[in-house]
Amino acid sequence: MIIKNDKDIDSIVTKINDNKSDDSLLNDVYWKLPLESNRPTISDLWKVSNGRIIENSYILDNIDSSIKIPQVRNLELAYDKCTTQCTTNKIVSQYNFLLKNQAQFKKPISLFRNILEIGGGFGSAIEVYYLNNSLIENYLNIDLSESLILCADYLRRIFPEEVNIYWINHPDELNEIGKKSNNIVLIPVGVYSKHILEFNSIFNKINIDLVYNSCSLVEMTKQMVNIYFKLIDVQKCLFLCCNQRHSQNDSGFNLRAEGGPFDIPFLKNWRTIAVDNNSVESRIILDIQ
Repeated sequence: MIIKNDKDIDSIVTKINDNKSDDSLLNDVYWKLPLESNRPTISDLWKVSNGRIIENSYILDNIDSSIKIPQVRNLELAYDKCTTQCTTNKIVSQYNFLLKNQAQFKKPISLFRNILEIGGGFGSAIEVYYLNNSLIENYLNIDLSESLILCADYLRRIFPEEVNIYWINHPDELNEIGKKSNNIVLIPVGVYSKHILEFNSIFNKINIDLVYNSCSLVEMTKQMVNIYFKLIDVQKCLFLCCNQRHSQNDSGFNLRAEGGPFDIPFLKNWRTIAVDNNSVESRIILDIQ
């Protein structure tokens, strides 16, 4: 379905609550929600995210002057006013890392047309990439339903007319939007997990230029990480992986031990283009061959 207004957002929240989708955390105590009602709402989800959204520990230094940086906005979101500086500086810094190494890519970032992000959060990376690349046809984001709801709610306000925002409930729906451009495609991980082969086959036809992950791989189980690595392995594209060294939960998979190399199963078959380790996270650009 295409998302255009509050009614569309509310219908998705209702559907997730009613169906208790496989990837949904709406009824999990992890959220510790101060609920407005017996069932979590979009307002409740923004309350949970608000603390993280206004937090920003990144200072932008030595950023390429050509990069367009999103404005700090106070949007009338479903929960109060939310300052969106949050992870934006981190995303810009990661984009800058990609940009400064693009001489080693098959084509410059400005010509990327299809991007697949694993765990896109509320959409800060999507905003950065759209601001800096007018040729993007499809930006696909696989994530938990709750995060995708916030992503849709945020991006439809940032790009009210410029892009089409789609919520995918079955892989066949991707074929229906394939002929259009300026698409932000939101795929719940529960839906992806049920149709892995079908989605991967369609992704191959789309010709992904970049697979991107920031911070979330280390929050997943090793089984889920391997599912995503198998997806990446057949894309024959670039993979930008930016993750802290240790998981923040008990089930997370450590991609990198302290002082050690990335624990990536396919790394021997993937060409390392650049590595950057800073005090907050480790970054690596890989050419999937």
